[in-house]
Amino acid sequence: MSQHVKQSALGVPFTFTLMGCGSSAGVPFGPGWWGACDPDQPRNRRTRSAALVQSATTTVLIDAGPDIRQQLLDTPHERIDHVFITHEHSDHIAGLDDLRFYVYRQKKQIEVSMLARTAENLRRRMGYLFQAESTLYPALYNVTEREISDSAFTTVTIGDLRFDLFEQPHGDITSIGMVINGAMAYSTDCVDLAQSTLDLLAGQELDLWIVDAAVPKQHYSHANTEMTLAWTKQVKAKHNVFTHLGHNQDYQTLADRLNGEEPYAEPAYDGMVFGFDASGTMIQPAGTAAT
Repeated sequence: MSQHVKQSALGVPFTFTLMGCGSSAGVPFGPGWWGACDPDQPRNRRTRSAALVQSATTTVLIDAGPDIRQQLLDTPHERIDHVFITHEHSDHIAGLDDLRFYVYRQKKQIEVSMLARTAENLRRRMGYLFQAESTLYPALYNVTEREISDSAFTTVTIGDLRFDLFEQPHGDITSIGMVINGAMAYSTDCVDLAQSTLDLLAGQELDLWIVDAAVPKQHYSHANTEMTLAWTKQVKAKHNVFTHLGHNQDYQTLADRLNGEEPYAEPAYDGMVFGFDASGTMIQPAGTAAT
């Protein structure tokens, strides 16, 4: 990683926990409905997409889908300082009400960042989260609407963590991707990334890129295996993890397909943890979150 990129980080160690790596239905998506996934492979059991970023002083949640309560119970942490909502699809927002008791315990609203379009959608569908209905049910979230593009970063600093946001195509809408402390990027729910976005990411000389590869073949709103592989060869992160995996992406089959690829690539699984030192270098190999 170049000296310029190292200096761009805020200079604090942090961890990134990929609490859920599954597609909108999770895997399995019904009683015995495993699709192409081997039910005897534990890494094929996937909850919906969510992640937790933690430094010594700051904890940031990325998305809050229908599995968020159990995901947070399984991930050691003490509070939530901020939430990023990547987009308004239900598998990323359906658990927002489950954070109610963080508000009660922390005795203040949780700050949340999202696109203006997403905020409008959530206020229509879940307005009680953003405007108090009674003294018993206070508003849970204070929303900041972020204006970002696919050709330049919008930088947001939360405590001692820096998030460089960029916009990603996702079928009929867009989602938020992010670079964290100049060290790693997270790109769930995306397809057909613009060349300008790939150039932005390549310029970061990332140690880690966690990126959508939901399906083995072409899809209108999610990247497929070959598309994501082509991206990784341009961005050249040292370590790549394919996430938002659907019922047709068997863990071992995908692992075998990615074996030997340069730069390094592997499938995601729930509970992966990545650690970074103060320079933004990944020092902790992928592992499973402590319980």
